[in-house]
Amino acid sequence: MKPARRNILTFEQLEARDCPAVFTNVIGGNLVVVSIDSATVDVVQTNANSFQVRENGAVVSNVSGVTGNLSVVLGPHGHTGLNIDFNGFDTINHVAAFLGTGSSDVNVHNGTIQRTLNIVGGTGRDRVFLGGDGSALTVNGSTSVNLLTGTDDLFVRSGVTLQSVVATTFVERVFFDAGSTCVKNVFVQGGPFGNRLDINGDINGSLFFRGSIFADKVNMGATATVATNLNLGVQAGNDSIDLNGNVDNNLNIWSAIFAGDKNIHIAGTVGNDVNLDIGFGDDTIRFNGVITNNLNLLTRFGNDFVEFDDSFTVNDVDVHLGWSDDVFCYHAAAVINGAAVINGGQNDTDPPGNRFLTPLPAVPGNVTLVNFQTVSVLTPC
Repeated sequence: MKPARRNILTFEQLEARDCPAVFTNVIGGNLVVVSIDSATVDVVQTNANSFQVRENGAVVSNVSGVTGNLSVVLGPHGHTGLNIDFNGFDTINHVAAFLGTGSSDVNVHNGTIQRTLNIVGGTGRDRVFLGGDGSALTVNGSTSVNLLTGTDDLFVRSGVTLQSVVATTFVERVFFDAGSTCVKNVFVQGGPFGNRLDINGDINGSLFFRGSIFADKVNMGATATVATNLNLGVQAGNDSIDLNGNVDNNLNIWSAIFAGDKNIHIAGTVGNDVNLDIGFGDDTIRFNGVITNNLNLLTRFGNDFVEFDDSFTVNDVDVHLGWSDDVFCYHAAAVINGAAVINGGQNDTDPPGNRFLTPLPAVPGNVTLVNFQTVSVLTPC
């Protein structure tokens, strides 16, 4: 009797059916790139109307016939990066990027966008870099960056020129590097939990900044220029403002109805007026630059310290230090070309009261003091 024959099971190998998580399509000359998984996506222009799209370094597709806009959508899973490289070309009209959940690094560089750039963030911490590899980036239309939740960053690198209005919302840290240029107005709306603004490039219009009810920090480097008005609304929080660049027209700083201790240093040159309306807190305000026209300063409540340093020059001065015990320090080489009224404001009946200090042998004749309980001459500050 022959033994029963056994069937041996084997596996048949099928062709590879890998499913990429990045999809591309060209619709009416517009390139749409959609990523549905966690990935680093590269969108690289290869000639005037063609792009290569890569996922984590692997080529997903090569597309042609791109004559209009570029849109990139990162899906609901966390992403690590988006790199848009125009390779020196200038044929794309509008660029829009929508970031998914998680944290993303976005780099847009090396070419010209003929019209607008719009970037919308997700729920994680996002960082957006415009330029930054030594190559130029130009945006001829408006630039809008809205990064929503998370502690987010925007870097505008050297060699970047933004030709129209720039607006950021819910971006906690914004950096304009030396060598960057914004041709028109810039609007920076910070996030709700403390913000930082660094200005080291050229703003050829006005700049408007609105901070939060927590600590905000504004730095303006010596290489920076704001060609029209610099407007800073810092609201509440223990805020720090350090301005060393040039403002060609007016400088306005406002926190009138808000609390928090302000530390403000104004150097550089302001081409017209400086107007400060500071709220409730123990503030320190130092001047050691040039104000071509007038200074108007109001502090509302708190033990404030105001200093005119040796290198400070101004035309007319109107200072009112509000309620509480304040100190005003007038250095010997400070220059007031016009007239000054310095009012120490109201205070309680307890000493020390309001004090005016100067190393000069007498108060300058063009300075009128009001509501100072102590005037000390030949007294270093």
